[in-house]
Amino acid sequence: MTPRSLGIATALLALAATGASAQQIVVVEVREAATGRLLPEVRIEFPGMPVPGIGVALTGDDGRATFVEAPAGRWTLRASAFGYEERELPVEILPDTTTFVRVEVAAAPISLDSIAVRADRPRGAPRYLLVDVYDAATGRPVEAARVEFVDSPDLRVTLTAASGRSVFGEDQTETGRWTLRVSAFGYQDQEMEVEVLPDATTVVRVELAAAPFELEGVSATAGGFDRRLAYQGFYKRAFLDPGIFYGPEQMDEIPGGVRVTAKLKYLRGVWVSTDGSVTVGGNCTPTYYLNGLSMRGFVNLNDVVRPRDIIAVEVYDRKELIPPEFRRTGLECGAILIWTRQM
Repeated sequence: MTPRSLGIATALLALAATGASAQQIVVVEVREAATGRLLPEVRIEFPGMPVPGIGVALTGDDGRATFVEAPAGRWTLRASAFGYEERELPVEILPDTTTFVRVEVAAAPISLDSIAVRADRPRGAPRYLLVDVYDAATGRPVEAARVEFVDSPDLRVTLTAASGRSVFGEDQTETGRWTLRVSAFGYQDQEMEVEVLPDATTVVRVELAAAPFELEGVSATAGGFDRRLAYQGFYKRAFLDPGIFYGPEQMDEIPGGVRVTAKLKYLRGVWVSTDGSVTVGGNCTPTYYLNGLSMRGFVNLNDVVRPRDIIAVEVYDRKELIPPEFRRTGLECGAILIWTRQM
């Protein structure tokens, strides 16, 4: 069973230099203008970005939000947080480059007159919905969980920050009773009814249980989240693409000796013959990618990868399923992406 309830991972640190293929990364740091203090849980968004989920993030405890695989071009960045004035500024994202943006936000002025600025709504505090997501077994916050309103597709989808919190502001919520769905990699989806009150902050606590799966007689639970895989787009592809995905905890549970092919034979969609040759989709010899780099030309996979170093694998058993960034020649009939601890 391939887990499909996956959030698009939102990382909180800049990507360290690796041998992986280049991509656009944007690191946004938010500070309070008066004190220079780093501000957590500031909503950062690029309203015009065409890719759902990539253009929205919350800053972590270090005051930073990181956008991976952001589309190149000129965009407007918007920063907003409770108690601070909203800030917008232009940002240019260059191809294959890490862009660092520092944003300073000023505290919103408070006066008796400001309470009644909006005559079309009653006096009171701004409306917020805060969703805190935790691992049911450990009590730890779940990062990059996808939080959405099932019965109102027009309302925005958010992802939890490192603190496990997702924030919906006034422009993202409507008062009333709604069905909220929370999903995350390796966890069972959970739906619940929430009531969003007018002019109030509603806080919802969600505890997710790890999702069990069966793998040729091996029973395991997958609750792991790896930042390195998030930077490489693993969780995003697992959510959007119809491939077969195995994360860190699944790979740890898969049997295998000193040979990589002995481990691959347990993966769905992969066939390993007695001579060690690997095929997918029946008779396709796949193209291998190690930490994002094509291994075309390597004869023996066992000579270049150690099974204990593998933390994730993606299997694409048909040509049309391969993500565009891994169609290097157009001649590939299938692909196996291997991610190791050395990426």
